[in-house]
Amino acid sequence: MKYLIYILLFWFGASNIALAQNASITGTVTDENNNPVEFVNIKLISLPDSAKVKVQTTNEFGQYRFNELPAGKYALVSLLIGYDKNVSESIILLQDEKKTFKVSIKSTVLKTAEITVTAKRPLVRVEDGKMIVDVENTLSNSGQSAIEVLRKSPGVFIDQDGKIQLKGKSGVQVMLDDKVMYMSEDQLANLLKSIPADQIKEIELITSPSAKYDATGTAGIINIKLKKGAYEGWNGSTNLSVGSGKFRKSSVGANLTYKKNKIFFNTGLQHQNSVNYSDFYNDRNDSDPTVLNKRIYNSTQYEMPFTNTNFNLKGEYKVTEKTSFTFDLNDGFGRYNWHGNGFSKQYNQSDAVRSSFSNKDDGYTQWFNVYTSLGFKHKFDTNATVLDGYAAYNSNFGHEEKLQSLIQFDSLGADAKNPFYFKNNLNYYSNKYNAQLDFKKKLGEKIKIETGIKGVHLDDNNPNNITITQNHAEKDVSNYFIYEENVYAAYGLSYLNFGKWNIQAGLRVENTQTKGTLSLIDSVFTRNYTNLFPTGNITFVPNDKRSHALMYSRRITRPEGDQLNPVLNIIDPYNAWGGDPYLLPQYADNTELTNTFFGGGLVASANYTYVKNPIVWTNKLSKVDNRFINGPRNLEFQKSFGVTISVNAPIFKWWQTSNSGAYIYNQFVGTTDFGKIDNQMGGWTANSTQTFSLPKDFTVEASGMYNSPTSYAFSKSYARWQVNLSVQTKIWKKKASIKLAFNDMFWTFQYGGSNQMGTSFQKSGYRWDNRTVMFTFSYRFGNQLMKSE
Repeated sequence: MKYLIYILLFWFGASNIALAQNASITGTVTDENNNPVEFVNIKLISLPDSAKVKVQTTNEFGQYRFNELPAGKYALVSLLIGYDKNVSESIILLQDEKKTFKVSIKSTVLKTAEITVTAKRPLVRVEDGKMIVDVENTLSNSGQSAIEVLRKSPGVFIDQDGKIQLKGKSGVQVMLDDKVMYMSEDQLANLLKSIPADQIKEIELITSPSAKYDATGTAGIINIKLKKGAYEGWNGSTNLSVGSGKFRKSSVGANLTYKKNKIFFNTGLQHQNSVNYSDFYNDRNDSDPTVLNKRIYNSTQYEMPFTNTNFNLKGEYKVTEKTSFTFDLNDGFGRYNWHGNGFSKQYNQSDAVRSSFSNKDDGYTQWFNVYTSLGFKHKFDTNATVLDGYAAYNSNFGHEEKLQSLIQFDSLGADAKNPFYFKNNLNYYSNKYNAQLDFKKKLGEKIKIETGIKGVHLDDNNPNNITITQNHAEKDVSNYFIYEENVYAAYGLSYLNFGKWNIQAGLRVENTQTKGTLSLIDSVFTRNYTNLFPTGNITFVPNDKRSHALMYSRRITRPEGDQLNPVLNIIDPYNAWGGDPYLLPQYADNTELTNTFFGGGLVASANYTYVKNPIVWTNKLSKVDNRFINGPRNLEFQKSFGVTISVNAPIFKWWQTSNSGAYIYNQFVGTTDFGKIDNQMGGWTANSTQTFSLPKDFTVEASGMYNSPTSYAFSKSYARWQVNLSVQTKIWKKKASIKLAFNDMFWTFQYGGSNQMGTSFQKSGYRWDNRTVMFTFSYRFGNQLMKSE
């Protein structure tokens, strides 16, 4: 790592520092009726080589702006589905000159007098190897959370516990505004539930990240991009969502931005207050004639009040035209209560009720998350020589109390006078520190290089104070699990341009050091390992309408603290879960071919992944007490093959269609407590959104999705689907909007599945409060126009 630092310092000193350029090109894009056109992709190219310099998307007033340009000769290329491609005349720009240039584009769709014409950004598009889902312009997202939006995204599957899969693979790294959220699955699920969709601009799905990104996440990266102000001066927005599913839902928030000369400042506050609901059942049958219970059936319904407040603050200050500093603060705190009531029945080998339970599960968890970072960026010259970096701190801490009581009844329904109690008092906290430094430089017009270093330190503390009362005896099974992890990384990345061909090649090296401690029994385990992660990308762009990319990346998913923690968590007398301290990391080799046609109107991709040591959750059966213990384990390998197709196009000027479908085939091979398994099955998903622009600023959106039966590891899931309907109108000179959204209208989007473990066959089902009616009001205020400086 020290040699890499020497190289960075050498480049820092050897770079030629030129005078900053402050020229700019601004303007508007209009249609043939001189109306401003939103969401037009404006590409600024240099002449005579036609190399891409910058890309922007016009705002709702059709405005674009390119700043900090060196003197030279340029042209503007305008692209939008449903409109002819437009190439401007040449623009000669002198040093520090500011020019305004108006662009006019013509529609390729027949005119209609009855319908108002409104240009729409594709709901799904591909840019620079990323599939981007437009959230802010999807009406059905109103009043929902980030986790609900992700469930509707192409190739994303989230199970009933909040575990995320991307294109049939587990191990997904989640980022918020390009920053990694180092959280456990439970912490991440709480964060995603706390981010309202009304704060999200778009979601990036990156299945083959370059060496610049952390190698963590065998399935790839999901990057959630929040909304930011883009206009000069003061501007902001407020939003209010109220509605109901089985229980009430509400959310209120505000966002404020100031942008002037050297200063950019953005802050937002969002508060949610809702009551959620879930309904769970599990039905287990065992064909082994020696087991005590041939069948165990249980069902529990939960009512879950939920409050959460999320605050963010970010800003940038330009010390000079070459140097700027940034800061970022994201805080969230909330409380989640649960009140569960259920019952359970156990049947003997003669199918008669042997005993039964009534179950009460009550508790709460409250948490506080803090993320803060400081960064800088320095431009040495106008030839893309840049040094930037940041340091960040991420803290999660909270308190949880759980009391579960089961009253047992005999075969005649009489109280057996042998209650079961499970008490857990947990004060958990974790700290994450990370710092990163990146350097970029262009070597001539055809070559660009990047290199960087990064360090991450994590420590998790989980003091579990647990007591169990069973057979009239209380037992203390408390323990204190401490997990520490350090990852040190360095990478190099090169970009080569040969006309219509672009080649990207990179290599990342990561050293991992982990330590787990069970303090109450004085048990320690450690690991230290180093891995290389190559990445590559070959792109062919014959014209502005078509592109083809072949991508490769090697990734890793390290076991999380919860997966390594062997402390057993009791669900009931017959079910429990716990981690495995000997769990190994899983490695994945991803290959993907992506083809884009008609300027993004049609995107088709095929991917293949081989995973070594895949981490899956499986059961083992204790014959002593007939208890299933669920926990993670490594299998031998997983193979995944998938095909994804996305179609986004205007059928008419007033009708925009966005559709995507994916077929995924998985194979899992390994050895379990129930013997060798080779489980393989294919499945497919489909999403469709139809947007209709009507007179008087009304918009109607109908959407739906379908997931076919599929399998993952040992489980087979049943089909599920949903239909959504939304309507929006704009008022007060388009500064305010009113939305009414009906989500999962038939309450059909729920989890159901089965698995076979040796002689035990298990069916389970889970549904949550997904059928909702939400009313949303939003209002924008302040300056909504770009100004020339």
